[in-house]
Amino acid sequence: NALDEFVSCARGNLSGLRVGIAGVGNIGTKVALRFAERGASVHMWSRNFAKNVALASALSQILRGNGCLTAESSLLDAARRADILLGCAPGIPCIDGRAVGVINTDAILIDVGNGTISADGLKEAARRDLRTYCLTMLPGYEGFVTMWERTVERLETMGRRELTPDLAVVTPGI
Repeated sequence: NALDEFVSCARGNLSGLRVGIAGVGNIGTKVALRFAERGASVHMWSRNFAKNVALASALSQILRGNGCLTAESSLLDAARRADILLGCAPGIPCIDGRAVGVINTDAILIDVGNGTISADGLKEAARRDLRTYCLTMLPGYEGFVTMWERTVERLETMGRRELTPDLAVVTPGI
C-alpha cells in the first residue's frame, strides 16, 4: 500500500503507463497485480521464466481492472520503454546499466528490494538524470533498535526502589 501511494503521488494515474518489474516473488507479484488493476501495462521478469509465465497467467485470471500482465523472458524486455521500473528482487542487484538505458527518459526507477539496482545501473540513472528512489525498511529497523537500546540503558541507570513487595518505583531521582 505504501508503494502504491508513493507511485500515485509521483506519477498519478497509472492507466496506459508501462511498468517493468524485476523480481516477481512475494512483493513483486502483489505490486504487479495492483498496478495492472490501476490500468498499467505491467511487464514482469524473473530469473525463472517458466515461473514468471505461470504467475502472469494466474494473476491475469484474477485481474479486476483494464491493465495487463506480461511475462518477459529478459530484463531488457521488461524494462524497455518503461515509465516505471521497479526492482523487487531481495537484495539481488539485477537492474544494471543496460536495463536503465532502455527505460523512458522521464521514467522513475524504484528499488523496493534493498539493493536491486547495481552500481552501473545507478551510474546510468545519474547520467540520464532519472528520478531514482530506494524504498527500504532498514532505517525503520535501525531506528527501532537504537531506541530499544537507549531505553534499556536508561532503565539500567535509573534507581529502583521497592515500596511494597508488589510495587516498585523506577525513577532517575533515587
